[in-house]
Amino acid sequence: MRGTDRLWIILALLTGAATAAAHDGGFGHSRRTLYVAAAPAGWSVEYRIAVDRDEALIEMTRMDTNGDGQVSAEERDCYFTARGRQVAGRLQAWDADGAPVTLEFVRYELGPALTQVYHFAAVTKVSEVVLDDRNFPHKPGLVQIRTGPGVTAELAKAANLTHAERISVRIKKAAK
Repeated sequence: MRGTDRLWIILALLTGAATAAAHDGGFGHSRRTLYVAAAPAGWSVEYRIAVDRDEALIEMTRMDTNGDGQVSAEERDCYFTARGRQVAGRLQAWDADGAPVTLEFVRYELGPALTQVYHFAAVTKVSEVVLDDRNFPHKPGLVQIRTGPGVTAELAKAANLTHAERISVRIKKAAK
């Protein structure tokens, strides 16, 4: 075996090992941001999901309920409203005593770069909530947690936010 042949074999093995160890963030991976802010009557929750173009194409075919190859404003609104309610159902919240706190779907927005933003409200007087995100039980990915003024957030259960499926977050309003 010549020296150049050995070099190519080593290069191929290293390239194969690097590819096998790589972990992309594309199809099958979630990218989401949870933003929580204090509201006059409780809490405001914004749930932002960034989808890739393949996932967006799949969603568009699901939206086209009449099968005409076009997505009408009504089909789009119906789809994302149902999706918002589905997301709300998989966001479970409790107060410090373990009593459930209901998140109501308010509205959705479609943003640039295939971003979906779902807005929720929790009407409650409690100053601490534990929020369980169960929206991606089999689709790990990057999770960011952001808070508004006077609100703190920390993981209630340990999780790797660069590759998380389910997360549990303890959210507190600052004492006045």
